Amino acid sequence: ADHRVEFQGNLAVVLDNLGQAAQAQQHHLRAIAESAALREHAQRATHLGNYALSRLDAGDAQGALDQATQAQRIVQSYELAGGSAGYIAVLLAQAERALGHYQAALQWCDRAEAILAERNPSRVPVAHMHRAHVWLDLAQHTRALQLLSGPALATARTLQPRYTVRWLVLLARVKRRVSSRHQAEVAELLAEAAATAPVNGWPELHLIVRTEQALALDPRERAAALRALAQEAGTRLLHSAELGAWLHLAHCSPEVAEAESAARQAQRLLPGTEALHADRALRWLGPAQALAATGAAAAMAEADSVVRAGQDWLRSAAAVHVAAEFADSFLHQHPAHRSLLGWPATSRQPSPA
Repeated sequence: ADHRVEFQGNLAVVLDNLGQAAQAQQHHLRAIAESAALREHAQRATHLGNYALSRLDAGDAQGALDQATQAQRIVQSYELAGGSAGYIAVLLAQAERALGHYQAALQWCDRAEAILAERNPSRVPVAHMHRAHVWLDLAQHTRALQLLSGPALATARTLQPRYTVRWLVLLARVKRRVSSRHQAEVAELLAEAAATAPVNGWPELHLIVRTEQALALDPRERAAALRALAQEAGTRLLHSAELGAWLHLAHCSPEVAEAESAARQAQRLLPGTEALHADRALRWLGPAQALAATGAAAAMAEADSVVRAGQDWLRSAAAVHVAAEFADSFLHQHPAHRSLLGWPATSRQPSPA
């Protein structure tokens, strides 16, 4: 029985790594259920963590949080040690960040770094990377660059490729945000990420890199690339990458009809899907800009309603999920957040994300 459980869990992970999340799901669930029946608590916690990671790639951040929270309860209840405790803390940080719970995400980064420093020091940079992602979301760009650049970047290049790729993409996003003068460096980082991504497996990595590269193309090429990426990701059921591509297309397509169509595709995936590698505010800003650009009264009214929902989220997040010292940068230094709060002044001219 214990061999069967291990087999189910390993098969699930292999299928996930091949980009076959839908096929992996049944094996994750069997591994979780059978390890519970065997009272193999450490093994069940690991299987729950692996399933949480699978749900993240599918864009189901709430599902990931639920699975990782169950795993954390097992870790606490049975005082489990080992690398799995740090792994689960990292997963909780990712899920909380994806849902806009930034203070909780930073607390889980603290926990993950402490556990990994003691039990698996080589993985501490992974926790640092997720902390930098929170800093990007909070528009704390200097803090993000300190974690991602210099000697830390050299260390990142020695990690397993799936981590190195995400690191390079995140650093490119920060540099793009900070200044247009970094565009050549951004292109170099993304080219390195594309070359580093595993040839066999982890298709979501390729989708993430290609989406970021598409944003630097001229408007029509960008639109065509984003549309193709969204369709490819949707076929693979990698809904996080799919949503990100649709949101970017809705936000920046030069064709009004195409932008509106992309907005409708994004709304089909919302609200149960999170685009983990796009600014969360795009889930409101992208569709709103696309709808407003049509000029139709009904669409513009819908756009205003979408924006109000986004503004409500921003203010609630700033009050509940952001430490007071970071609230101002979160609201006013983040370009997408400024656009949401500045509506309707920015509503008639869609611009690149």
